[in-house]
Amino acid sequence: MIISIALLEFSVAFVLNHSDLLRFKRDNLLRNYYMKHDRSIIQFQPDCARYDPGLGYTLKPGVCRFSNREFDTEYRVNSLGMRDDEESLATPEVIVLGDSYAMGWGVEQNETFAEIIAAQTGMKVLNTAVSSYGTVRELKALSRISLERAKFLIIQYCRNDYEENLAYLKNGNTLPVMSEAEYSKIAAKLNHKTKYYFGKHSAYLLKSLAKQVKYLVKPSRGGKTPPPFREDETSLFINALLHSPANLGELTVIVVELNSQSDNDGRFVAALNQRLATKDQPLLDRVQALDLSPSLKPDDFFVLDDHLTPAGTAWSPSD
Repeated sequence: MIISIALLEFSVAFVLNHSDLLRFKRDNLLRNYYMKHDRSIIQFQPDCARYDPGLGYTLKPGVCRFSNREFDTEYRVNSLGMRDDEESLATPEVIVLGDSYAMGWGVEQNETFAEIIAAQTGMKVLNTAVSSYGTVRELKALSRISLERAKFLIIQYCRNDYEENLAYLKNGNTLPVMSEAEYSKIAAKLNHKTKYYFGKHSAYLLKSLAKQVKYLVKPSRGGKTPPPFREDETSLFINALLHSPANLGELTVIVVELNSQSDNDGRFVAALNQRLATKDQPLLDRVQALDLSPSLKPDDFFVLDDHLTPAGTAWSPSD
């Protein structure tokens, strides 16, 4: 019995560490296992992140390594807790806001959107993106930066921004922020969940297979369906812009949507462009929305992880 478990553990570990073996079928048990029980989350890693009373957390100033099954990357973080150098904080011309996609989850520092745009345009670009930030926290972090020379604001939107933007509106356009105790509790729970112990891989797979057998005997009425597009998603985003903690002044705002591979369908950008066409607010005249979904292919995403590979991050609004 122990030998059988050991063989299964070794086999699972081998496949997880050679994820290309699963490229032909991305929706599988091992990917689900990786996402729920194996993947480290940077904002709760003590070497790479810290609690922040205004934002919940930021990256931790200094240098750290963040790795998962498909990547091992170095983070160089400035004094404001952003993945960029100190020089970029001084009067940037272009500022990139966003979550883990813009931050560069899974890619090296010189492969982030901000660095690519800087190389292509010759402008000073600041990357303020932090994993899992929604539009509201992105704009609140922006309020800590000098916008004296800023000309362009690039906002990378993700579908999970919705919850934060909704909470902001419901809370009277005030951002609810977790306490330090809550942050520490979440970090401890997640880091415990991803720790390996002998038999962990086997226990999960056998449990999952048992569920599948159960559904074969008694089929489930449910099933995976794409998440519905919420009609208030664009209005919540625009509300966050209109009530931004940072003064957007005369900045040109460029919005791009990036989600996991299965959710990259451009619905938000299409709806936002319809709203922008109404020009019912002066700010909307300076907002442009770009749909990147047609240019992103399956190979632009990691097999196990739902983030972009270095090839997938090689885009620029200046193209």
